[in-house]
Parts: sequence; structure tokens; C-alpha cells
Amino acid sequence: PLTQDNVITTSGNNLGFKGSYVNYYVANTVVLVPNYNDPNDAIANEIIESLYPSRTVTGIDCRNLYEWGGKVHCVTQQQPASFATGLNNNTRKESTIIQNFPNPFSESSTLKIHLEKTADVIIRVYNHSGQLVSSQNQECLHAGYHHLRISACNLSEGIYTYVVVIDNANRYSGRMTIHE
Repeated sequence: PLTQDNVITTSGNNLGFKGSYVNYYVANTVVLVPNYNDPNDAIANEIIESLYPSRTVTGIDCRNLYEWGGKVHCVTQQQPASFATGLNNNTRKESTIIQNFPNPFSESSTLKIHLEKTADVIIRVYNHSGQLVSSQNQECLHAGYHHLRISACNLSEGIYTYVVVIDNANRYSGRMTIHE
């Protein structure tokens, strides 16, 4: 369902529209569900709980986040490779990393990177406990676009963080989900 009433922020701002529960986030042992201090929160949580019986469903108050266009799933996604200042950003030259695809995946996924100059690249994968579970070195990649494969071989189902290190200086990170 949608919320029964229009969403009202914790400061009392009526957003003028109802909230949706479909933008939930599935993690290893829990499912985080947007809640709005609405009578339909409990109904939506029960429906989602029936879809994921082996996980704990937890409602997360998203009223203030929703005011700015996001919910639980949105804020759990990748971060930009660089932060734009809005000032002459289009003239800045740097390497970029594009989120791995497909994500989630079961066998392998591809990271697309663009290097501004020849560089050594390392991809490190960490599990939910912060332990390094995989490391892949690519030496002397030339400037331009590259597609680097991340293998799920020897990795169990779950959510991982990858860190791309370029010339032992610039670091970019993202999240990936492996499912069986």
C-alpha cells in the first residue's frame, strides 16, 4: 500500500503526497523498510516480512529523507567518484569509476573505469566485517576506458565493498551484492 495519509516531516511540513514502501533495502539478515509514522507502516512491514521470512524487517523513519526525494534504498547506493563544487568542474581532469554492472550478480560483474593517464590499478574487495577477501592488480593500464571483471568465485552471497586504488593515491569505493 501507499501511506494512508500524506507524509508529514518531523518538523510538521506536509509534503502533499503519500509515501511508498517499495523502496526498501534487502541486506544479509535484515530488510530495511521506509516508514512514515503512518497507520499503513505496520501493514507494509508485514507484507514485506512475508516476502523475506528468513530476514528481520526493520522500519526506518524516512519522513525527512523523503522530503528531499530519497528513501532507504537510495541512500544505500554508491557514492560519486568525486564531489562537484560547481566551479569549473567541467575542466577538471581525473579518472572516473562507473558502478559495477550487473549489480547484484552471481558469477561476475564489470567495473568500467576511465583513466586520464597510464596508471596501476588495484581492486580490493572487503566483506561486511571489513576483511579483505579479494585483491586484483592491473599494472600499467593505458589512458582511456577499461572494463575490469570482478569474479564472485570463492565469495559467498552477501554485500561487499570494493575499493579501486589508482597509482596508490586516488581511491574510489562502491558496493556490490552477490546472490546465488
